[in-house]
Amino acid sequence: MRLDIHCAGGVTSVDQNAAGGYTLTLTENHAGQEGWCPGVIPAGDVSSGVQWCTVPVGASTTRFILYRYLGLDPNDCGSGSSSTFQVDFIAPPPAGWPTSSLVTTPPTSWIGNLWPDPTACPSGGLPTVATDVNVAMDPVSHPAERYELKDQIALRNANRSC
Repeated sequence: MRLDIHCAGGVTSVDQNAAGGYTLTLTENHAGQEGWCPGVIPAGDVSSGVQWCTVPVGASTTRFILYRYLGLDPNDCGSGSSSTFQVDFIAPPPAGWPTSSLVTTPPTSWIGNLWPDPTACPSGGLPTVATDVNVAMDPVSHPAERYELKDQIALRNANRSC
């Protein structure tokens, strides 16, 4: 996720998806374009974006799977063979699911969101994406044993506009 965010030129949105989780959509350049990151978008692929999405395990509101998808259609992330499974032990952060002002449509709830509002960046600095990923290694037998990955990651291919 860090590599995708570093290579991104912008954040299109953070939106509730049809599966019951959230999708972070990043714009990326592909082969032949300036700023192309070969480790993110393979040669020959013409995708202009990468998505990361959460999908609930069953009908759960406390356990989510994290997927990566090459493309921009939010309905495709987490479905079919095009999405790449990452981990299935994502749980609510200790402070609860964060909100985000990057949404394009007001959500019905924030359950499953991992991308809170980023903090303001210094004048002339790069914009950032905030992440708050709470991983519960064994949510069934040991629900209290978890660790939180919380960070602000710079979009290195973005304009210095903040």
